[in-house]
Amino acid sequence: MRLLHFAAPFTLAASLAASGCSGDATSSSGGGASSGSSSSSAGGAGGAGGAGGAGGAGGGSSSSGTGAGGVACTDEVCNGIDDDCDGAVDEDASLCAGPGEVCAAGACKVDCVSPEANPCAAGTVCNVSDKDPGACVAPDAGCVVTGPLVACGASTCGPGTTCDAATNTCVASLPCAGVACTGAVCHGVACPCERPAPACTGATLDQLNVTAFVNGLVDIDFDLVCNAWGVTVLSGPDYLRKVSTAGQVSTVQGVTNLNMGEVAAIQGQNGTFGGSVTDVGLTYNCCANCGCQGTPQGVAFYDQMANALPLVIPSAKITTGAGPFQSGYLDTGPQGLTFGLTKKLYVGNVDTDGDFHAVDLADGTKGLVATLPARVYAASPYDGSRLLVALATKEIVLLDVNTAATTPFATLPSDITSLARDPFTGHVYVSLFGGEIRDLDGAGSDLGLFAKGAKSGRIALARDNFLYHVNSTPGGAASIERFPLPQTY
Repeated sequence: MRLLHFAAPFTLAASLAASGCSGDATSSSGGGASSGSSSSSAGGAGGAGGAGGAGGAGGGSSSSGTGAGGVACTDEVCNGIDDDCDGAVDEDASLCAGPGEVCAAGACKVDCVSPEANPCAAGTVCNVSDKDPGACVAPDAGCVVTGPLVACGASTCGPGTTCDAATNTCVASLPCAGVACTGAVCHGVACPCERPAPACTGATLDQLNVTAFVNGLVDIDFDLVCNAWGVTVLSGPDYLRKVSTAGQVSTVQGVTNLNMGEVAAIQGQNGTFGGSVTDVGLTYNCCANCGCQGTPQGVAFYDQMANALPLVIPSAKITTGAGPFQSGYLDTGPQGLTFGLTKKLYVGNVDTDGDFHAVDLADGTKGLVATLPARVYAASPYDGSRLLVALATKEIVLLDVNTAATTPFATLPSDITSLARDPFTGHVYVSLFGGEIRDLDGAGSDLGLFAKGAKSGRIALARDNFLYHVNSTPGGAASIERFPLPQTY
C-alpha cells in the first residue's frame, strides 16, 4: 500500500470525498461528515466534510467495512477510485490479470515495458518496435524489437537498449534511436520497421568495376557519404584508391614496394552509426618472402593534406597465419582493422598474434586493449563501446574496448574474412572463406545464407542500403558485387 502524507485534516477528508468514501457510517458516537457536530467526545472535527469519528480520520469504525458517508469500502480494482479507502488510488500491482497488462489512468491496458506490468505469456515477447510498442507478440511476428532486463549500475536496461559499461547507463540499440525510462527501468523508442531512405548514392557497379579501381583490389570500404575506398596487392607499389559518388577514380601511392592488407573508413560519431566525417586508415602487411623493403608491416592513414600514406604504427615483428584466405599475401601482418563508432581506430596482430590495439594515427601511438586467445582475422563496430572480433578459431567475440571484457557471440563453419553490422536491423553479416555471406541476428544466431560471392573476399555496408562484396584478387582483376539490404525489420 502506498502511504500519502497530508498537511491538514481537511485535505484528507477532501481527498476521500473525491474518491467516493465521504464520511462515517451511522455510529452515534462519531460526528462524521453528515453530522456537522463538533461537540461529541468521539467525533472528529465538525462542519461539513469534517474529519471522521471513532474509526479514525475520515474513516469508518474498525469493524464497519464502510467509508465516510456510508459508502462501503471494497477491494481495490483498476478504476481510478480509492475502493479500499486507504487514501491511495489503484495502488496494487496485481489489479490487472492479463499478460503484459498494467493499471494506468483507471483502466487495464497492455504495456509490457512498464516496470509494474505482468509478464508476457509463454511463447510471446515484449516488443518496443514502432509496429506494436508495448505489446506481447510472437518472436517471429516481424518488426520485433525485444530483449531481457539487464542490470546497469543504478538502472535496468530493457528491450531496445544496452548497457554502456563505461558510463553504466542504458543506450539505444539498433534499430532504436532513443531511450525512455520509467523510474530506473529503460527501454528503446523510435524503433522503425522500415529501413530509412538511403543517406547517399554511390557510384554504379559499372563505375566501381573499372580496371583502374579493381586491379589487384583486396579490400573495400565506404565512407559516410558513399565514396568507395580500396587497397591493392600488386607487383611494385600499391595504392589506396577512391571512387567518388560520381564515378571518378583517384589513387594515392603507398610506401614503396609494401603490400597493403585492409582499408577502413570511419562509420560513426559519438558512439552511434552515421555522421559526415571522412577518415581512412589502412594496413601494410607484406609477407616475409614477398620482396618487401624496409619495415614491412604496420598501420597507416590517408594524410589528405599531403596526399600520402605514411606508415605511422610499425609492427615490432612480422606476424603471419594460415588463414582466412589461404594466401601468403593476405594472411599476414595486422588484421581486423576497423574504426569504432568514434574516430578511434583498432587493429589486431600488430606485434604478435592475438594482440588487439587502439591506434592513434594523429600522434603515432598505440595502446593494448586486450590480448585474445588466437590470431585476429576481422573486426567491426557493434555499438558505442563494443567491437565484433573474429578469430582464427572461427569464433566471433564481443570485445568491450573500455573494460577489455569479451563475451562469445557466434561460431561459424569456416574461416571468417570480414564482418559488418547493419545499422538498421542490428544484424551482423559475416563473409567466409569460399564466398558465403552469413546473416546473424543481433544476438549471434545464424539465420542462414544471405548471399554468395564469386570467391573469397571481404564485405562492406554503404549508406546507399547495399552490402558490397569484393572478390579479392592479389595481382589480378578483382570484381565487386552488391546485394540489397532488407527493407523491413
